[in-house]
Amino acid sequence: MSDSGAVLVITGTFDPTADLVIEELNRRAVPVFRADTAWFPSRLAVAAGLDGPDGWHGTVATGHRVLDLAAVRSVYYRWVFLEVNPNGQYGFVEQATGLPITAAVCDYLEGSST
Repeated sequence: MSDSGAVLVITGTFDPTADLVIEELNRRAVPVFRADTAWFPSRLAVAAGLDGPDGWHGTVATGHRVLDLAAVRSVYYRWVFLEVNPNGQYGFVEQATGLPITAAVCDYLEGSST
């Protein structure tokens, strides 16, 4: 596991699928910063720029935390809508088959996938 950078999770406030991913990243001691675009601009502030080969610079901030964009290792973005399935998009498949889908997503986000 690489110990550099956080995973920026952009999703809705209530998203059981993202909760699974965040739980697994926390288990792996990977820093996570969760943000909901609906919080912008009242509870979420973004000050960012893109400098060619140097990449992103700036911050994403809530009232409690600040994330340095230069330190982001990956982004997990989910557009969430009203979903009838309470297990999220793939939670029920993971439960029924025993396949480690959440772990595989986290491997990818962590940068350790093959």
